Order: sequence, then structure tokens, then C-alpha cells
Amino acid sequence: EKLAGSDASAAFDTVHSEQLLQRFHQPGSKSVVMGRFDAATATKRSKSSTRSIPPSELQEHATPEDCWVVFHGGVYDMTEFSKTHKGGAYLIQKYAGKDATETYNALHKREKLDLVASYRVGVFQVAEDLKKS
Repeated sequence: EKLAGSDASAAFDTVHSEQLLQRFHQPGSKSVVMGRFDAATATKRSKSSTRSIPPSELQEHATPEDCWVVFHGGVYDMTEFSKTHKGGAYLIQKYAGKDATETYNALHKREKLDLVASYRVGVFQVAEDLKKS
């Protein structure tokens, strides 16, 4: 059964107890819970992932607390992900409201974008597209 990218709560609950999940939240635990699945947010993100986002809207999300970044033409809300980025939050947050494709390519393989696919909020509307409108 494929569970990647979906809510695996039911499958988890059939095999594991609530006490196991609580153990992950205890201070000193070596395990890390990245977050809880939010079906409403996931549905909203999947429906909006093809939405066209103009530069003016991208600029509205240009702070570490509201951090949208462009990678390969896709716009990603990296606000939460940046906090757990292995290279440090700053490496993502300094590109808030900007296109970071060139820097991304210097550090990662393109396939790594699969790790943040659920954070995609739309497609960047480049200046040339704006002229056509």
C-alpha cells in the first residue's frame, strides 16, 4: 500500500499505539516528528499548485516568517520547511520572495524538489507572461 504523500494515520494506528506517538513528543526523544498532516491544507495546496503567481504576489511573501521561494518555475511556501533544512534556515530564508533556482542547482539535484512538492503553491508568472496579459 502506497502511503507516501498521503495521510497515513489509519495505517499507523492499526499497527502502533497512541503511547508510541506520545513518546516522540517527549523531551530528549531521539525521534523527530516533522508535523501533523492537515488534510484541508494539503487539499488547498494541491488545488493551488498550478495557480499563476505574479512577481507582486511573490514579493508579499518575502520574510523569514512568510517565505515563498521560486525553484524551477514553481513557487514554494518554504516557511516551515526552512526551519528544518539541514543546511540551515538562513540558506532558504535569504531567498524569500525571490527566484533561487541558480543557487538550488549549485547545491542540489533537481529530483530533491520532490521533498518539498507538498509546499508548492503555484507557478511563477515571469515578466514576459505579464506583458501578454
